[in-house]
Amino acid sequence: METKEQKEIHDIEFKILKAFKKYCKKHNLTFFLIGGTLLGAIRHKGFIPWDDDIDIGMLRSDYNKLISFAEKDLYIDDEKRYKILLPLRENYIYPQIKIIDTNTIAYEKKIKRKYATGLWVDVFPYDYGANTRQEAKKLSNKNHFYKKFFQVGISGELSLKEKILKAIAFPVYKLITQGDYKYWIKKMLKVPSASPTRLVGDVIWIYDERDMYPKEWFDDLIDVEFEGEKFKAPSHYDEYLTQFYGEYMKLPKEEDRVFHGFEWHYVNKK
Repeated sequence: METKEQKEIHDIEFKILKAFKKYCKKHNLTFFLIGGTLLGAIRHKGFIPWDDDIDIGMLRSDYNKLISFAEKDLYIDDEKRYKILLPLRENYIYPQIKIIDTNTIAYEKKIKRKYATGLWVDVFPYDYGANTRQEAKKLSNKNHFYKKFFQVGISGELSLKEKILKAIAFPVYKLITQGDYKYWIKKMLKVPSASPTRLVGDVIWIYDERDMYPKEWFDDLIDVEFEGEKFKAPSHYDEYLTQFYGEYMKLPKEEDRVFHGFEWHYVNKK
């Protein structure tokens, strides 16, 4: 069951999602639900009760158009409450776009507080990357190598073991990057293939080789229900969810239903 705080986070994130849906309709852009958000739509008709974010995908062509619009105006609403964060801009640390609520501030666990954003919706580009599962595995390994060094630069409060590992890795990190974490973001952004491949996915922030899918799964989109509204999803959502989660309609054990949690506050509540 959702706590009061979880519900408030979900309500804020859902308002961001609805504002982005309106924005995309205005600019003729298409996005679709992915990951835990898609799983929530199919299994719960909304948020997974213990989930704490929204993930959506866009094929690279639409994603690049979104970047072009954002370069002219970062806000997606007339009130200028919901803002697009672009990779490599300002103090933003991730390789994918986030849409944030500027009336909030959120501090993620184990990340330096100076990199805080507002509560967010993640927007991931779906890129070409591999033709086979073996190639996808190699791509995933490369990306995770970049992530590990990236985390050396942005990590905050850590356990003793994590502090020791960071101390060991930091001299190499400093030597390669001159202390600039964006070096690794640039590496991640170059991982996608410039040529068409059979598989597409969230290449720049890939989870593992399961996170690459046949391109045709995204050629047709259908409407699914999420929190009482309709949103686009891959027509092959069953294959997508089965590949990534296995028996996805089966609820995890109670001890695995973990709300990740983060510190957050309103900064300009109206």
